[in-house]
Amino acid sequence: MAADDLEVSSRVILKGSGNWDVWTSIIRKFAKSQHVWEYVDPDAVHKPVLTLPVEPTPGQAQTNATDIQQLQGDSLSKFQILEARHRSQLQIYKDRTKALATLQEYIVKTVGRYYDIIAKEDDAAKELMILKNRVKPTDWARESEVTDRYYSTLKAVSRTKVEEWISKWQIVLNEAKNLDFTFGTICGCALGSNGTAWYCPAADHQPNPAVLVTPNHGHLLPYT
Repeated sequence: MAADDLEVSSRVILKGSGNWDVWTSIIRKFAKSQHVWEYVDPDAVHKPVLTLPVEPTPGQAQTNATDIQQLQGDSLSKFQILEARHRSQLQIYKDRTKALATLQEYIVKTVGRYYDIIAKEDDAAKELMILKNRVKPTDWARESEVTDRYYSTLKAVSRTKVEEWISKWQIVLNEAKNLDFTFGTICGCALGSNGTAWYCPAADHQPNPAVLVTPNHGHLLPYT
């Protein structure tokens, strides 16, 4: 993802836990394409720090050498290799510094009403960590929100244009699968999201085409 694509994505404003995943997915895609995700990943416990590469010295190519003019033959060639490596590392450093600056601009532009909590920070990694602690939904909240949207989408099938409904259904279905929910029927058995059979303890219930089983709590959520 290029910087121009990130600019286009600025229409996605962080509104709360409900769109945290979408908002951070844009940041993650850009950061990974620019090789800076490891520096800002809010879920990483230990993040590396981007540091300016140190220029090589003549002493690294020849013992006791203090000036490049003292280098000859293999020592001079070694120093030239060190210089070339430094130029490459310096360019990478500049590119990543620019990417991080672009990323921070995007955060400030799209953080919406949460700007106040990051106003005193100038580091993208720290900003994302603060926002994660404040906005990212807990597992329970995420499950509850996806479950509610799953069933409300099912109920809206007769009130929504087919293409629009399919789009909404696919989105919430993918989110539920990412949370390891199981789907199936509430009769003799159900089909899990991985295609394997799953036995339903409520075999005496009437068939129902939309059963959801949450991974953390293991109970049936009836569709009414």
